[in-house]
Amino acid sequence: MTASEKILQKALAASNIDSKRWNEVQAGLRDRAFISSQVERARILHAARELSAQVASGDLSLSDFRLKMRHALYLDNYDPGDRRGTVKDLLTEKRLDLIAKTNVAQARGYVQHLQATNEGALLAYPCYELVRVAERKQPRDWAARWRNAGGRFFGGRMIATKTDPIWTRISAFGNPFPPFDWGSGMGRDEVGYAEAVKLGVIERGQKIEPPKIDFNGKLEATVPMRHDSPEADSLREAFGINEDEKGALVSFEGNVVHWHGERIREVFEGSLKKVNLGRGYDGRNLSLSHNIIADHIKKHIGENEKDKRNIPLTPGDFELIPSMWRKPDRVSEGKDGEDVLSLETFDNCTLQLVVDRHIGITTFYKMKNPGGA
Repeated sequence: MTASEKILQKALAASNIDSKRWNEVQAGLRDRAFISSQVERARILHAARELSAQVASGDLSLSDFRLKMRHALYLDNYDPGDRRGTVKDLLTEKRLDLIAKTNVAQARGYVQHLQATNEGALLAYPCYELVRVAERKQPRDWAARWRNAGGRFFGGRMIATKTDPIWTRISAFGNPFPPFDWGSGMGRDEVGYAEAVKLGVIERGQKIEPPKIDFNGKLEATVPMRHDSPEADSLREAFGINEDEKGALVSFEGNVVHWHGERIREVFEGSLKKVNLGRGYDGRNLSLSHNIIADHIKKHIGENEKDKRNIPLTPGDFELIPSMWRKPDRVSEGKDGEDVLSLETFDNCTLQLVVDRHIGITTFYKMKNPGGA
């Protein structure tokens, strides 16, 4: 897996939850969901995810990332309001750079962690040392953070085996790999077997076993949240939740919210028959079934797309269907009396979702805009 593939694997999780609240959410969700503090629109997150993946692959520069993201924000009629000019303003260079750099760094950290914890790598280099890799004007006290998390010092150095839980405990994101905090400037150096034995980190002959559990293996997550809180209300609004309907993307149980970010992809793959999209632009509830998606896998994905006016759909495009259903850019009448919902995308294209008033979704495709991609 590449860093770019890792980013594209993440499911969109739009909500107005701020970074402090997201940091309280378990790592399994944060690592498998594409999030950004207080970004409630899936279309903005979709653009950020696709463009961050291009930065990770080297196909897009940071300056071009900012340019394309600002275009996506323009399409979404984004208004920062009283956040204008602050780091909470998505139009600012600082916030856009934070989105790209953090996601790329986390994805690369994940890939490097997998490579560094296989059996052969652990035999040669069983340990890591926490080190500063970039200077900061106001550096955090990482020695204190290491000590408070139960870390040990060896010759004044912060060293532990690669599978030691200390790496997760010092991380604001709950991941056992860098970055360990927003803009921390901290990284890790590998420590070889002979040096680790000499320092007393491990004993001679000790073998470090590769991790057996995928620490981010489950996308569905449970988040403590009061059902009557502003955050809960925003999630209900964002996802159009009808809590009486089964198969919703978000559901509440007392003071716990269950986010089922995997459901759109499971329907896409066929392991789930349908998902409830909640209340839409006209107040109706709508379900998305695999039968509809399966039909479009044949017609509109990859080389199967034969219409020269269109471009092939990607799995990421399907994740925008809930957002289109709730808040389309335009609604027009199709030739057979259906509603045609349109959503402009950051890459100068338009997603079209055709909904029959009686049977639900009938068509989904992506059109090129004049002079666009």
